[in-house]
Amino acid sequence: MQVTSRFSGHRLLLWLLCLLLLIISLTGCGNAAPEGSTSAGETAKGRFLEEELTLPEDITMVETIGRLSDGSLEMMALTGDGAERKLFSSKNNGGSWEEIALPKELDAANCPFTYAAAISADGKIFVNGGFGADGSSMENWLFAADGQGRKLDIPLKDTESSEDGSVGNFVSEGEFTEDGSLFALDLQQNIYRINGETGEVSGTAGTSDDARIFNASGNRLFYFSEGEIHVLLPDAEENGADSVLPDAVVEENTDNSYVQGDKTMVFDSDGDDIFYASHQGIYHYNTGGSVSEQMVNGELNSLGNPNTSFRKLFHINEDTFLLWAKDESDRDVLLKYAYSADASTVPDKELTVYALEDSSEIRQAISAFQKEHADIYVNLKIGRSGDNAVTADDALRTLNSDIMAGEGPDVIILDGMPVDNYIEKGLLMDISDVAEEIKKDSSLFENLCEVYKKDEKYYGLPSRFLLPFVEGEKQAVDAAGTVEGLASHIQSLAQNGNDNPVINLSAKTLLGYLFDADSAGWIDGAKVDQAGLQKFFEAAKTIYDADSDKENALDLETQGIANVGSSGTLDLFIGDIDVNLGTIGSDADLMAILSVNQQTKGKTFSYGLFNNQEQKIFIPYLSAGISSKSTHAEEAKAFIKTIFSEEVGSVSGNGLPVNRTAFEALMQQEEGASGAMAFSNEDGEMISLDMTVPTEEDVKALSGIIDSLDTAAVTDTVVREQIIEQGEAYLNGNQSLEDTVQTAMQKIQLYLSE
Repeated sequence: MQVTSRFSGHRLLLWLLCLLLLIISLTGCGNAAPEGSTSAGETAKGRFLEEELTLPEDITMVETIGRLSDGSLEMMALTGDGAERKLFSSKNNGGSWEEIALPKELDAANCPFTYAAAISADGKIFVNGGFGADGSSMENWLFAADGQGRKLDIPLKDTESSEDGSVGNFVSEGEFTEDGSLFALDLQQNIYRINGETGEVSGTAGTSDDARIFNASGNRLFYFSEGEIHVLLPDAEENGADSVLPDAVVEENTDNSYVQGDKTMVFDSDGDDIFYASHQGIYHYNTGGSVSEQMVNGELNSLGNPNTSFRKLFHINEDTFLLWAKDESDRDVLLKYAYSADASTVPDKELTVYALEDSSEIRQAISAFQKEHADIYVNLKIGRSGDNAVTADDALRTLNSDIMAGEGPDVIILDGMPVDNYIEKGLLMDISDVAEEIKKDSSLFENLCEVYKKDEKYYGLPSRFLLPFVEGEKQAVDAAGTVEGLASHIQSLAQNGNDNPVINLSAKTLLGYLFDADSAGWIDGAKVDQAGLQKFFEAAKTIYDADSDKENALDLETQGIANVGSSGTLDLFIGDIDVNLGTIGSDADLMAILSVNQQTKGKTFSYGLFNNQEQKIFIPYLSAGISSKSTHAEEAKAFIKTIFSEEVGSVSGNGLPVNRTAFEALMQQEEGASGAMAFSNEDGEMISLDMTVPTEEDVKALSGIIDSLDTAAVTDTVVREQIIEQGEAYLNGNQSLEDTVQTAMQKIQLYLSE
């Protein structure tokens, strides 16, 4: 079937219109919102709208979905907390489902779990899974549409088991092409071609650099290799990469971690027409053409949520797409995108959100807001990105000028901003009404909400936060009452013969981490205590000099935060270091800390806050305020409420949620859920660590620590970077302490006086 005139005509017109508007409009670092009008007073119409379809009741995990040649859908899923596996069929594109017969070999009692599964156009089912009552037998099976199955012998490479008993290699992905050919991808990224009728393996068909793009559609297999997206035909040689696919998609694919089954892109095809979905949207490309055409804008729905992971795309007809995906809560969803001729091409209202740094957390919040407010387009503007050389100072000057000219954003993400200065200049709106509404509707860590409260008025609210911590024996945790005390303790360890007493951080990361934990003690608004600054540099130098292995130092400074997390916990566990410094910003961080503390032999480890004794420090994150000059105050307030919602807060990311209910939901995992890590130390000794979930008592203990917090870290990015810049020169021996302190004081005072 060839794509009808809607793709080649109406969509092309909209594409050209958007291109024209892009050319004539001012450009920025954020997302450019196309105007929704074709001429004065006339609003452009036509847009794909998103709808979540209802899956069968009691599904806990979808293992695969396939579209058959008759247009029906088949879905294999676990139900009842994984106790049963069922096969379902839908004759109306996911509108309703009925259970159909499942091959007896795939009953959950015979196959407790699967690693890979696929359904072909003629109803075949491929499964790689753990067979037997305990799932210990790793096997590949191919079932015909009538349920008759055969075990496949796929000659995988590098299949030797590791010393801990885990399998060295197995099939992690399986895909059927339209002609019935089966392609399998193993953990070593080898692609195998298998005859779908006989089960015969005809050999390898190449290698994939990344499993996040491995998807069959029509008679094509799409895979990622050597920086390009390749298309492999079952009966022909690989025909190379489609150069028209957006470079941004390839960059995104190489920047994110892979979770089994998750995809950066998913494809469907029909003759010469290829459709693909990414976080930017759903696109159409005609083989041999020179452009890809965006059909569904990811900024207006769940596609744009960075925490949405893709599994399968189905092009139903010219007006409809179906997308099987995992949402931010790891819940299987089937999303329908249906074309509406009456919907505005772009929502009638626009809300501008400004952030100095980009983050997946802000994009997730925007996506959640967009789902609830389909009539509002959120235009995200980023002050600086990795693609430009704009300094924080330059970006903030531009923002200030825009606000004063009445051309600024509606919502301002306050991370990295000189918030006190903005409040004094009247640039931020009093949002006390929003704060009270959020407090009324949700249970919060209210002590954390006071950070931007002045004269009984709220000018901003942090929705997330991080905790700087110290982990080690009691002496180390006790010493962390001051940065000088910690430095003295680490120095004594080094003097007693320990060559690696503390986590090995780069000068930049160490300075940023210590700044977050200590700067509130010597910076108060526009005042900087010079004696406190000097003690800070001296302590940083002492800690930095304690480890001589500078080549292997960790550089973890991201988004204006020394995002150390729990990076050093394993080093502490295997005895490579005696003191670990980090930040608790997720449930995973807490799990790692507690697991190490509980299982380390010969020593008793604990963790505690790293602060400056008189203050209990937290690092506010994803803080939001509203410009006093905003003309969309009500929409901006609704956006801030979304950031604080349980839905947004309970997703694991960077920072713990200020919403207490979301915090508890984030910490609540299945009882008994655990994982294990096996690794070797420098002597080659194999070591195993069980990753266990926090107990109720563990969560209560952390909640108690959070309730005691009373001081926000200084988050002004310009001040922070000036301190780090001068500190790096001092720590690396390129500048004296006196010059470091004087230069830093001069730069900071000049900036704060403006």
